[in-house]
Amino acid sequence: MTKLSTAIFLSVLALPMGFASADSAPDIYRDFLIAVIKGDRMSTERLALPNADLGILIPDEPMPLEAQMVSIAQITASPYRVLKIGETFALPNGQAIGPSVEMESAGWVIIANDVDPLPHRLKMTEDGWKVDAGDLIGARKAASRSRK
Repeated sequence: MTKLSTAIFLSVLALPMGFASADSAPDIYRDFLIAVIKGDRMSTERLALPNADLGILIPDEPMPLEAQMVSIAQITASPYRVLKIGETFALPNGQAIGPSVEMESAGWVIIANDVDPLPHRLKMTEDGWKVDAGDLIGARKAASRSRK
C-alpha cells in the first residue's frame, strides 16, 4: 500500500459509521453515501427515508477496500451544500431545479456539489435529516435494465 493509500485508509477508518458525523443535511448525505460504499445496510437504512427498494443500493459483494477508500476520498473532497430559495441547479437534460418556499416549509432541502451531475433531496423528520434515495434507486434500476 502506498503512503497515500495508507493515509486514505486511516482517514476512512476514522469516519464514524452508525452515527452521523454532524447533523446538517450535506453531512447526512455524505454519511449515507459512505454507508452505501461500505455496504453498511443498517446505516444506509437509518440515514434514508423508508423505501422498499433501498436494498438495491447495497451490493451483494462489497467493493474492494482500496476502491472504497478512493470513492470515500472523492466524496469527502467535494462537499455538498444546501441550495437557497431562488437558486437553481442545471440538470443534464437542460431543465433546472431549485428549492421553493413550499418545499422548505414542508421540511425538504435540495443539496448539490460541483462534481455530482444531479442534486439530491433530504427531508427533516423527527429523527433528523433523511435522504430521499429515490433518484439513486431509479438510476440503479435503469442501469440494471440496460445491462440485460
